[in-house]
Formats: sequence, structure tokens, C-alpha cells
Amino acid sequence: MNDSEIRRQPATVADILVDTEPQPNWPDGHAPKVPALVDNLERREEFMTLRLAWASGLMLVVRRAG
Repeated sequence: MNDSEIRRQPATVADILVDTEPQPNWPDGHAPKVPALVDNLERREEFMTLRLAWASGLMLVVRRAG
């Protein structure tokens, strides 16, 4: 997901990303996209993020107020 796709998404309070750690069932070409998305979300000032090293990898993303 790129910046323009993130901006087009409806505003939500929070979202949870799953499978943030490499998975054997990912389709070809998917593996490099996941770290890029995680890095993008962690750099953005409008979001607070929390990565959890649990199961297949989780990430909680919350849009900051304002």
C-alpha cells in the first residue's frame, strides 16, 4: 500500500495488521512489500504504532487525534 492508497482509506480509530513476519504461504512478490508497509506506517507522524512479536507478527496502528 502506498501513500495515496493509505490516504484514500476511510478514517478509522485503529487497525490491526497480521502476518507481519514472513509466512511460507505468502504469494510470490509479497515478502518485500510487508517490511516496506510496516516501515512506512512507523515513519508517518499521523499514526502511532505498536509491533508485537507474537504468533505470525501483529501490528496495532492508531491514527493520532487532530
